[in-house]
Amino acid sequence: MRLPSSIQCSRGRTLPNTLAMIGITFAWLAWSGRSATAADPAYSDYAVQSVFHGRPATPKFRPGADTWPDADPRFRESVEYQLAKGANFAGAYAIVKISCGTGCSYAVVVDVRNGHIFEDLPFRAVMVGGRDPYRGLSFHVDSRLLMVEGFVDEWQTPVRAYYEWVETNFRLIRKVPIGAR
Repeated sequence: MRLPSSIQCSRGRTLPNTLAMIGITFAWLAWSGRSATAADPAYSDYAVQSVFHGRPATPKFRPGADTWPDADPRFRESVEYQLAKGANFAGAYAIVKISCGTGCSYAVVVDVRNGHIFEDLPFRAVMVGGRDPYRGLSFHVDSRLLMVEGFVDEWQTPVRAYYEWVETNFRLIRKVPIGAR
């Protein structure tokens, strides 16, 4: 099948194929929920001033931790393993992802300088598997921005949420539902 060299627009103008395809592409992006004009937050917009390269501290699990998650050996092992690798988020923190089943994970943030574990995140679990795979948690060592993509907590509508790490908590920047892929 041969494509025409131009396409007739609704206003009577004729567009070369290349321009028509660009217009169709932008229309599809806007329709699919990935607007070409509304820029997602950039990791560089939330850059940290420095990255900690010293020896990571020992994790500070809750004293007498006989309750979940601190009592779970898999949790403790995951925290110790990731913390030993050093910072992976916001310059001096490690985000530790722990499996809660196939395609499911929850996370904690650990300060690699002192071992303090922050368990109270704005979401408990993220589901990323199944027929509609999502990115889960995305972050950089030199940025305070965390992107969460998937089924978060209520499991009915997939979302993409952006959070900024501010001192010891996450601040929601934006949360939008996303369509199935």
